[in-house]
Amino acid sequence: MGKIHFIQRGYVMTRENGVVYREDLPVQQEIPEGYLLLRIMGASICGTEYGIMKGKKDPWTLENVFPHMDDNSPLVFGHEFYGEVVRTSQYPKVALGSIGTSESHYPSPESVSNGIDGHTCPDYGIFGIWGHRQKDGKRAPVLGGGYAEYIMIPESNFYDVGSLYKNFHCSLIEPCGNAWMIMEDL
Repeated sequence: MGKIHFIQRGYVMTRENGVVYREDLPVQQEIPEGYLLLRIMGASICGTEYGIMKGKKDPWTLENVFPHMDDNSPLVFGHEFYGEVVRTSQYPKVALGSIGTSESHYPSPESVSNGIDGHTCPDYGIFGIWGHRQKDGKRAPVLGGGYAEYIMIPESNFYDVGSLYKNFHCSLIEPCGNAWMIMEDL
C-alpha cells in the first residue's frame, strides 16, 4: 500500500475565481466510523466536471455548483473514480487493500442510520459537487471529490471490484449505472 502522506495534490476550484488549479491539500488522518480512505488510482471526466473546468462560463455549474460551495474554500471535484482502501475506521466493514469504486451520491447521516442509500436518499450529496441536505434545509460541507490523491468516502458507497480490476474502466461504473437506470425507465 505504501506510505500515506500528510499532504496531497488535488485539482480544485474556488467560488471566487471559478478557475481550476492544482493545490497542496491535507490528507484526512482521522477516519470517522463508517468511512474509509481511498488512494485514487484513476478517475474519469463526466459532463459535470467538464462544466466545472469551464468555470463561470458554464450555466449549469453557476446554478448548481457555485451556490453550494463554501465561501472561498477550495473544492476538490471529480465524482467518478476508483482506488485502493488505505485507511479505515476503528471497526471497518471493508478490508485494507481492497480495490473498488464508489457510488457518487452519498446519503445523509439520517438516511445511513435508516439503511437508505445515496441514490434513493432525498437529501443526498455528490462527491465534489454538493453536500447532503441537513435538517435545517441547508447543504452540509461537500465531501471532496476524486481529483486528488486520496478521498474519504462512506463505507456504504464502496463497491469492491476485486479481480475485475484491470485499469481506469472501474471509474466508469457510475455512468454505466446511470445508463442502466434510464433504460429501466424506458
